Amino acid sequence: MVDLTNRNWLNNLYFELVNNNDLQNGDYYSNTIKLISLITISRNYWNPNS
Repeated sequence: MVDLTNRNWLNNLYFELVNNNDLQNGDYYSNTIKLISLITISRNYWNPNS
């Protein structure tokens, strides 16, 4: 996911998760999975080993 050649794929994935899913009316479990996915693909996670 670091390689810039994957930028289009990552942008499409992010767009799909944010815009084509019902975040307001989704249940707790599905919204949690979406949040974890967004954090992971945007690389905004904390590495406990660093």
